[in-house]
Amino acid sequence: QDLICVLIDDGGFLVLSNQEDHWYQVGKFFSEVDANLMSALYNNSFYARKESYDFQSVCAPEAQSNTGAAPRGVFVPTVADLLNLAWWTSAAAWSLFQQFLYGLTYSSWFQTEEVAGDSMEARETSCIMKQTQYYFSTVNATYNAIIDCGNCSRWVC
Repeated sequence: QDLICVLIDDGGFLVLSNQEDHWYQVGKFFSEVDANLMSALYNNSFYARKESYDFQSVCAPEAQSNTGAAPRGVFVPTVADLLNLAWWTSAAAWSLFQQFLYGLTYSSWFQTEEVAGDSMEARETSCIMKQTQYYFSTVNATYNAIIDCGNCSRWVC
């Protein structure tokens, strides 16, 4: 268990490890398992990378930030506001009364079927995503070196 041995494929994904805590990470990109070592392998030209843009990608909606200014103080209504509220209240009451009368008169027109409503959840949107692909660049099959990777050094062969 003192010697960490991993097998990484030519795309930079973990294939095999002798560490039990790595077993559930098999198939993940190696930078997610050991970012320092993957960075060192890239910096020492074991892996090269190609960046491309996916113009047909689908992204989750961004969370709206509620970091606006503080709310204003207490609102004090004026006479005009009260008159406006009274007008809207009477207009709403009259509209409801008319709908009630139409409902009684034309009751067969208002027969509805059960319809499943669409959810108001935020939907995914189209976006442009930058993708990075790593590939094995060294053809030399015999390579022995000690690589400094973060808080430790690793012997790579």
